[in-house]
Amino acid sequence: MALSFSFGLYHSFEELSVMQSRGCYWVNIERQADARQLCRQIINAQGAATRGALICCGDGPERLLEGLPSTGAEGAGPPASLPLFTLPEKKSALRRLTADLSRAINVKERLFIFLLTASAWKDFSQTEIDDWLGNTQRWLIKHNAAFLILTYGSGISQLKNQLISQFPTLSGLSSVHSLQDCVRYQVSWWFSGKGLIANQAMNWETDDRERFVQSVLLPAFSPSVNDEQLCLAEKSVLEGAPPLSVNWRLLEDNALLMQQGMARHSATLIFALTESEQVAELARQIHTLRRQRGIALKIVVREMKASLRYTDERLLQACGANLVVPYIAPLSSFLTLLESIQGQRFTRHVPATIDRLLAAINPSRIKGAMSNDRFRQVVPELIENPLMPEDDKGILIALRPVPGLPPRQALSLCRLRRGGDVMTATSRRIYLFLSNCRINDLDTVLGYLFRLPIAEAFSNRQVWTQDVHIISQVKLMGKTDRRAGSPEPADTPITAAVTFARPATARHSPRPLTLSLAAPQDIQP
Repeated sequence: MALSFSFGLYHSFEELSVMQSRGCYWVNIERQADARQLCRQIINAQGAATRGALICCGDGPERLLEGLPSTGAEGAGPPASLPLFTLPEKKSALRRLTADLSRAINVKERLFIFLLTASAWKDFSQTEIDDWLGNTQRWLIKHNAAFLILTYGSGISQLKNQLISQFPTLSGLSSVHSLQDCVRYQVSWWFSGKGLIANQAMNWETDDRERFVQSVLLPAFSPSVNDEQLCLAEKSVLEGAPPLSVNWRLLEDNALLMQQGMARHSATLIFALTESEQVAELARQIHTLRRQRGIALKIVVREMKASLRYTDERLLQACGANLVVPYIAPLSSFLTLLESIQGQRFTRHVPATIDRLLAAINPSRIKGAMSNDRFRQVVPELIENPLMPEDDKGILIALRPVPGLPPRQALSLCRLRRGGDVMTATSRRIYLFLSNCRINDLDTVLGYLFRLPIAEAFSNRQVWTQDVHIISQVKLMGKTDRRAGSPEPADTPITAAVTFARPATARHSPRPLTLSLAAPQDIQP
């Protein structure tokens, strides 16, 4: 019987909880904290009799094991003897790893856990990674050992692209991504001797023992009565038209629709939105339906009057809406969109409580002008909003005032009203971060925020929309001005209550002026 080792994942499929000897497994993890927690959990699940070894690159193994209990859950615990190694973040060290391990310890029938940053592999080409994995697999087969590689940090997406072609050299490939209230575990493939699992995804939560456990999934009902073709709608969504078929039922209001929807499994529910004050209540109704009735239910919101902001639309979708139809869409387009979602399953993660969503959609009540240091602190916090999609969390704008208008006085021309919209001034520019703003709306928004036309008040404009570019520019903010020879003023709190006054025109004192007039000549008739 083949030797196996525990992956440390409880309350999950048995095939995903085991690693087989002679196999090399690779897990890419987004955050370092999650990588450390998973590594500790795997070590603590091995049991005293397991022969293991821990190798760290970029992190000290002794620090990783601090506070690890001597006895784990489920009757397990860390190995009685666990050799610790530290590997320098060098390409040559990675190439010699198996040879160095063979000289250092008895490698036979041992589980090697390797924790390192994804950047350690940045200099490896596709061919070099292929060769490294091939040599490592032959080494594992020779010594009947297993290798688990845990990489974390920036660069894991590129690394996954290099590894996705490594089946079956890699016995397992998976990734861990952070969500609002849990982490998402995605399995590309995993072979454990008990079977092969591929293309699976699940959510992990942290229990009271600081372990990752599989969370309760959204229910996937198998109803005895098929209601796939049933369509329940608030009556106004058809603009006065009668039910379109025997499968359509029109209800008086959204509350009654919510009540009827709680008894459905895969029907289509169409809510009507007529004013912005309905958004919060509608979001709660959709969240309840999605969490309790599962992924097969199709939830649609039709905007009956112009009332939805971009953030409201994102909130409804995050709560579980399959489709949000804008006010400008005519009835014919609405029905076409409705047809397009039939048979659809909702696959996005929905947090257990809506409070997290509401907090994420309104990430900060801070707004207005602030010091440079405060601006550099606030903007990265807004960019880390987990609800908004990548590269769509906001826009950073740098504006250079026209000559004669100091940047700090230019702030008085702008009035920021939304939470999360912030601005600051350097010696040559003003910077604005507009959260949850789309690039196609930028000109309209700037015209609304400034009391003077942008072209008259500013001579230059730069815009950044991608998250990584925004964070990088905020860190560098002001350094360009200093290199140009204009010293950056001290970071003091800025107020926008400075009025822009036109330069006073010099006054002239009146002086007497004498005009000489010649005598008129006689005009002969």
